[in-house]
Amino acid sequence: MSAPQIDLRREAFPLTTTHHDLLRWLVEAGRPGTVLEIGTNRGGSAVALMSLVPDDAHFLLTVDPWGSCPYHGQERSEYNDAVQRMAMCDLAEIAARHGVNWHHLKMSSDELWPVLRELRGVWYAGALRPYQFETIFLDAEHWWPAMQLDLEQGAARLNPRGVIFVDNVNHAQSDGSAGFVELLERWAKEHRFALELRAFDDGDHAARLESRG
Repeated sequence: MSAPQIDLRREAFPLTTTHHDLLRWLVEAGRPGTVLEIGTNRGGSAVALMSLVPDDAHFLLTVDPWGSCPYHGQERSEYNDAVQRMAMCDLAEIAARHGVNWHHLKMSSDELWPVLRELRGVWYAGALRPYQFETIFLDAEHWWPAMQLDLEQGAARLNPRGVIFVDNVNHAQSDGSAGFVELLERWAKEHRFALELRAFDDGDHAARLESRG
């Protein structure tokens, strides 16, 4: 089974009003295989990431609590039950049409990591597929303590030469000790990741970290 040929303009772009250049970058610079997305919102990036799932031996796992868990510094989440229902319906339809193995966990990332430690994997195509990833996309809490946890836990589940993308690095909050990008650069150096920063025309800045391990 070959990787799905997903038309981003027709299938992904309608689900997000911005970040179209980012979606193209995810597809161009991501690693095909099993993919994890933390922070799904309306689902545009998840559709783009489906392009990286090549066959029945791999899958896309998306994670988002929507309105059940506000982000740091917010009293409530802007992502309500209606957004969740629309995203789930659209993603289920697109995944089925392209034959992509996809499942979603409604939880925050700090809830996710203990769950993945308890689970051995997920069954697809008659075999247990482990929660190990070629590509991880982090677009949830843009606050360094939470992001550091996601990076640490994600890196532990990243296959050799895998990549991690981080969105909105120009709007993220640091822990006060240094700027967010500086903290990200330090983390990449300490953990032997090659770091690439990219600015897009819509004002979004994102990072790509490639494992050297």
